[in-house]
Amino acid sequence: MHDLHQAQKMAQIITQEAKGRQLKTISQVVIELGDIKEHGESLNVENLAYNLKIFLEQEFAVAPRAIKIKKTAIAGWRIKTAVGEK
Repeated sequence: MHDLHQAQKMAQIITQEAKGRQLKTISQVVIELGDIKEHGESLNVENLAYNLKIFLEQEFAVAPRAIKIKKTAIAGWRIKTAVGEK
């Protein structure tokens, strides 16, 4: 459930940026993810990627395997890259 909440936050930021660039397709999103714990549990990378893709598909065509999440030592998460086509 926590993966869903974080995916929604990420999707909102990516959607805003992609719409600002008038993108129709998302070809790659790279997210750096630190060890985020909610209610004592770490986020599941696979669930997070799946949920993020579902949210983005509501607005854009999303390439297969477009979502890449890299575990890092940062605090929280950040969107490193969001690429697409008009």
